[in-house]
Amino acid sequence: MNDEKAKRIAEKWDKARDTFAKGGAWHQHPLVVSTYKQRLAAGSESLVKHLLQTYGKRRKCLSIGCGDGGIEIEMVLGGLCESMKGIDLSPARIALATANIPNAIKDKVEFRVENAEKDINGQDYDLVLFTHSFHHIFDLESMAKALRDRIMDRENGGILVLEEYVGPVRWQFPKEHLDLMTDFLKDVEKEFPSYVKAIRQNGLWDGQHFVPPNADAVKKDDPSETVRSNEIIPVLSDYFTLVEDVALGGNFFQWIFHNAYNSLQDENGNKIVERMLKSEMEAIKMGKMKSDYVFQVWKHGEL
Repeated sequence: MNDEKAKRIAEKWDKARDTFAKGGAWHQHPLVVSTYKQRLAAGSESLVKHLLQTYGKRRKCLSIGCGDGGIEIEMVLGGLCESMKGIDLSPARIALATANIPNAIKDKVEFRVENAEKDINGQDYDLVLFTHSFHHIFDLESMAKALRDRIMDRENGGILVLEEYVGPVRWQFPKEHLDLMTDFLKDVEKEFPSYVKAIRQNGLWDGQHFVPPNADAVKKDDPSETVRSNEIIPVLSDYFTLVEDVALGGNFFQWIFHNAYNSLQDENGNKIVERMLKSEMEAIKMGKMKSDYVFQVWKHGEL
């Protein structure tokens, strides 16, 4: 990623900081948050405790695309990471992350503005984290090679942890995926017609079906957005061994919720959200579609 692209992307995510702070994104709905936390915890009390119990305490951790630093701070407070460095392109989000560091761990956590595809220095990290950030990497092969050969601690069992979007590039979903969303909405309409009317006003409904967003508009907004998302798992498979793989779903939510968050906050709205969570996971388990979001842990192939 060159400096010009990095600057454009940083400006986009600087502005997004305030948007996320206000709430209203699909992944911020309380029921989605609680369900995803449960799936990430994999039977434990939390993601941090699951990682600690399964892989042990980590000496030196790195988060690439750390955003506001929430999970990174939790990993230190929860005893998973002895130290944590988080990097992100967005100065605004790094400033917020830094301000969020509790006094008790200020000597253990550092957040810096860096371009992951050119600026990463240091090595021997025994945990490297990507949270919704790997799908912004242009050169997947170079990143995977750098992680394996230069950044991760090979001798002491370094792990690569992903909570990531691995679905279609630029959100260009196949017809079968869009049809499942359309069928779901038609089914819900029988019981909640007024709510479905609000959802259909979200800009991704052509009158009869869900349609994907304009790919050129997605690229213009953020050149790195889902740039090679559907290649992440195949590329990582050439460099690492997958040791944990959890489907998180998200296939329906991102688009059915698009600009419709506020319409699904009351009791009936929550019923729709609960049904949506169940329906998309059933479709994934039945093989009708692959999960767009996954939690994965990777290790060096020989370990």
